[in-house]
Amino acid sequence: MPWVATDGGGLYRLAAEASPETAPSAVFRHDPGNPQGLSHDRVYAVLVDRTGAVWAGTEAGLDRIDPGTQAVHHYPADASQPGGVVGGRITALLEDDAGQLWAAGVAGLNRLDAGRTQIARYYHRYRTFRYGWGEALQLLQDRDGLLWIATHSELMRFDPAAERFSYHRHDPARPRGINSNQPTALYQDRAGVIWIGTNGYGLNLYDPKEERFRTFRRPAGPPSRVAGFSVYTLFEDSGGDVWISNGILHRWDRASGTLFSYETTSDRPDDFGNTGVWSMVEAPTGTLWVGSSQGLYRYRRATGHYRQYRHDPARPDGLPEQGVFGVFRDRGGRIWAVTENFLSVLVDPGRGRFQSYRYQERPTRGEWAFPSVHQDAAGRLWLASGQGLVRFDPETETFGYYRADPADPAALSHDVVRSICPDPRAPERYLWVGTAGGGLNRLDRQTDTFTRYTDREGLPNNVVYGILPDDEGYLWLSTNRGLSRFDPRTEQFRNFDADDGLQSNEFNSGAYFRSRRGELFFGGVYGFTYFFPGDVVDNPHVPPVVITGLKRINRAESIREAGTVLTRALAETDTLRLSYRDNVLTFSFAALDFSAPAKNRYAYRMEGFSEAWIETGGARTATYTNLPPGTYTFRVRGSNNDGVWNEQGAALTL
Repeated sequence: MPWVATDGGGLYRLAAEASPETAPSAVFRHDPGNPQGLSHDRVYAVLVDRTGAVWAGTEAGLDRIDPGTQAVHHYPADASQPGGVVGGRITALLEDDAGQLWAAGVAGLNRLDAGRTQIARYYHRYRTFRYGWGEALQLLQDRDGLLWIATHSELMRFDPAAERFSYHRHDPARPRGINSNQPTALYQDRAGVIWIGTNGYGLNLYDPKEERFRTFRRPAGPPSRVAGFSVYTLFEDSGGDVWISNGILHRWDRASGTLFSYETTSDRPDDFGNTGVWSMVEAPTGTLWVGSSQGLYRYRRATGHYRQYRHDPARPDGLPEQGVFGVFRDRGGRIWAVTENFLSVLVDPGRGRFQSYRYQERPTRGEWAFPSVHQDAAGRLWLASGQGLVRFDPETETFGYYRADPADPAALSHDVVRSICPDPRAPERYLWVGTAGGGLNRLDRQTDTFTRYTDREGLPNNVVYGILPDDEGYLWLSTNRGLSRFDPRTEQFRNFDADDGLQSNEFNSGAYFRSRRGELFFGGVYGFTYFFPGDVVDNPHVPPVVITGLKRINRAESIREAGTVLTRALAETDTLRLSYRDNVLTFSFAALDFSAPAKNRYAYRMEGFSEAWIETGGARTATYTNLPPGTYTFRVRGSNNDGVWNEQGAALTL
């Protein structure tokens, strides 16, 4: 039987066959002289739980009506009283999958266990009630067990396992964030997408599957002389802290969530971390070696003390150039610094003595370098450069070069090399090379030949900034059009973009790192994306496919208009009879998956006319002209954003 909550008139129970003229079968009102009455006549929420008990959230707290005796039990809006609830008036109710009852008030949440014998109380940040902030309008439990709360001030999410609230407010700097601080309604569809209605700002869609990638953006804090948060360097130390450079060095304490900045003032460029950090490595002692525009630094994490190695033109055994764009620690523990033109090894840290080798055959001046260094089993160093792929043998102190040759398809595809990575399955035979315009290359060191993979083979973009392997043997590539997962065995690419939750589609050179635990980090123009590759799973939802529209001779059909061939809605129609005069037919269709609808794909055919499927990509229309007389079936298939197809699709017989 339906129950009706009123604003000042109490709670009504209607008869099962009630009409507007039918009197309610029961009325529950507040009566100061009757303890069995409602706690208040203003009722905000009503819920019938799985036992049949009726719960009412009122101005004065929470009431329970026994389904058999109709007795009313009160939970007063005062947490200091026995059985009291937090939040003042109770404005939203939910029974979760475990049978627990959640009651939301203006100051927080209450949880009654399945036996209704214990109450747990959780305050959110609007514990002090002001202007309606924090008052709940609706509760939703998602498939992961998290509670979503639409309030007058913002969207909240509560994690029952961690007993922690998170808050989601509109931020003009985050175009993919919620667009309003007044959420009014919540719903989760079959694909797991959460729909958020707002007061005057339309609908927002949130797909939890996008959290397979996590994004870090600079939080609000003190002003900085460096605008934005374009990330050029990423490194995780042995203590689990993540070091980030956007021109200023930052340290992110993941345990506390604190971001610490090493910025001082612009007139102190030699302060550690204050200027242009490009590369970092760590020694077993916990000492960090840092390459920056001001030279090479040795930083002791335990004490915060550092030493700077600067370029001194008067010292031929010193650092050969000021800017250090790459730093590398070889298997013997030696520290190598890569400058614009030189590869240098620190032979005497105490005296600051370096042995330097010019790796650029054509010297440059004032150009940025983005070196990536790898040491093979033979001890040779492989170096990415702006003049090709470089191999250096420290024993013989000799270089070898691999350059692009337009006339040789087995040569390197582009001279500007941004990243190198040994093959995860055959590291001593194959070396993967990312270029700034020539895509991905694989060097076969047995034959000294390259195999090329470009956007023609499925790479999203031919600029490959970073390459990282995962534990399954896949290669992850950062590009100018998102991330790509490449399977060297099948030579197949799986591409991801900002719609999948990345920081943006544009990444940066030098900003990639794999942690000891296998977590991958890729930096870009709006922060960095980090994830465990095993968490990146495809959307399994098979989307329903519907035929949404029909045009005859470019005139849309509608059951609301005279002269239509439709007798019911098109989605409910399986057969239509058309005239030979209808010589131009246009069908529209849709796959009902809203994770990233722009990535849904379609294919159609007209059975009886052609058995071949026509793939449309993301286009959702099909047009036929001058079909001969006969009987046909128009059939359409569709996929979700991750390529999971509804093979049955939808059909319409003509």
